[in-house]
Amino acid sequence: MDYTEFLLVCGIVMFAYQIHVLCEQEPSTFRFKDKSFPNMTSVYGLNVTCDMNKQKPGSFPSQTWTCADMRVNGSRMAYGYYPNFIGVTNKCTETRGFDELAEVCRAMMRGIDVTRDLWVAYASNAKCDFIDEMRLMLNMTKTGYRWDVMKPGYGWIETLQCMAIK
Repeated sequence: MDYTEFLLVCGIVMFAYQIHVLCEQEPSTFRFKDKSFPNMTSVYGLNVTCDMNKQKPGSFPSQTWTCADMRVNGSRMAYGYYPNFIGVTNKCTETRGFDELAEVCRAMMRGIDVTRDLWVAYASNAKCDFIDEMRLMLNMTKTGYRWDVMKPGYGWIETLQCMAIK
């Protein structure tokens, strides 16, 4: 058997072994029920409130915390898309897609003593409807984070969910 034939046989054996291993493993079906954040958490000097009674329970691949009916000092948190993003109307781009949802999640998780790293922060229920009230948006600056006030407009968050790494 020459060197080329040897490599071919090794490759076939390794491929067969990988197929065997993949066929024997079952995907994880274990799911986690989400938990609610407390009614109030301080995030960079402002109070983020959540309404546990409005939370719709879910099942997730990792531990997840939900903030339903989210408000920041009584106002909605602004939400929007990047301008000129395919399929996005211009009415929901006032934030230009910039937000610090991940940092809001990390701060809220720290507030309940969760030390696990954040995997994903997402607005599972965001609206592009017009809202006739001031909105707030967390922004990163050179010196840290600050809340910016936005005038009434299009785009706000109803529910924020924060999932930790497994």
